[in-house]
Amino acid sequence: MQKSMIDFILNTDCGLCEKIKSSERYKKVSEEGYKIYNKLKESLNDEQKAELDKFADLTLEEQSEAEETYFKAGIKAGLRIAAECLID
Repeated sequence: MQKSMIDFILNTDCGLCEKIKSSERYKKVSEEGYKIYNKLKESLNDEQKAELDKFADLTLEEQSEAEETYFKAGIKAGLRIAAECLID
């Protein structure tokens, strides 16, 4: 089954991701979250560490799915606006 052009842009190495720059706020929040994660992980036993890692992996996967959905919706909305502008 052939994927859509949006999927192609999103899931191939077309250079788009490299052009997107993270904001300073994103960098700050990311660093702070990573520090807290590591501090928490140090205080846990091995079983708890495994559960925390599983939770973190699932949270990242969930976020990835949400970002893909938002990206696709944004592209579609932008194209609808462009089409509307061309029709008027």
